[in-house]
Amino acid sequence: MVRIDKDVFLPESLRDELKRPFGELLECAEIPKRVKVDGKLVAIGDSVASCLIRSGVSPSLIIWDGKTKRLPAGREDIKVLESYAKAKRVKNPPAMITKAAWDAVVSALSEDKASLLVDGEEDLLAIPVILNAPLGTRVVYGLPDKGAILIAVDRKIKASFEDILSRFK
Repeated sequence: MVRIDKDVFLPESLRDELKRPFGELLECAEIPKRVKVDGKLVAIGDSVASCLIRSGVSPSLIIWDGKTKRLPAGREDIKVLESYAKAKRVKNPPAMITKAAWDAVVSALSEDKASLLVDGEEDLLAIPVILNAPLGTRVVYGLPDKGAILIAVDRKIKASFEDILSRFK
């Protein structure tokens, strides 16, 4: 397990790097056809998670914040996400990863079906997911106005995210 011992902050110098897709860009409708049903799947973001659930795909973990593009998510999306699994609430302010949020992700990854409702921003929680998920896990996260990114967790992507984490302050 990769752990942090204190809250970490996203430096300005990493913002552009984190905006680039780290995996394959897909439309929501394509994702259910591309994910392994037998492996772990993590969905990050309200739109992506609700799209998968509505398509009959059951992620092992959903991480959401009740917002889409910083605006309140649609009522139907919220209803789908709230009914999926009992949500554990965690605080994670923008541009940082709190130790509490990191620990909540690590704990949720060990469950069969978990939901983390983030008070703040969920985007950066892809980092603890990728660093702590078993090899072969599929991670899907939203890329506003473009679709969703599908990442297959392997040693190479873990190394990339270890490097990114090392540059947090």
